[in-house]
Amino acid sequence: MNWLKNLFSSIRRYFTTGRAARDAQSALEHVGSALPFVRLAGDLLTRGFIPGIVDDAVWAALKLKFPALFDGRRKTPDELKIAALAAATELMRAKYPNLDTSIIRKAIELAYGDYRAEQESAQ
Repeated sequence: MNWLKNLFSSIRRYFTTGRAARDAQSALEHVGSALPFVRLAGDLLTRGFIPGIVDDAVWAALKLKFPALFDGRRKTPDELKIAALAAATELMRAKYPNLDTSIIRKAIELAYGDYRAEQESAQ
């Protein structure tokens, strides 16, 4: 039962110290930087390796980290979305290694909303 108390205490501390607000502000500041990674991840998952845009090392790292994505099995749209967000997170983390992963994930999620809006307006 102590672990549960500690969990809720940590969550409460996260929100009462202002860290949540600082993290949210930082994520918002990085949405513009995250959007190209979301676009790239979407392209990689729908078209595969793109010579000239992604170097071999990045492609190999993504295939190593996410082997199930490239096994040839058909994926549901939800599986592709989750994979694209994870791949975009990894791509952005490589470019911004000092940025906290939780901030990168939130920036990627927010950028995904912009990406979807772009796609819908193009149709």
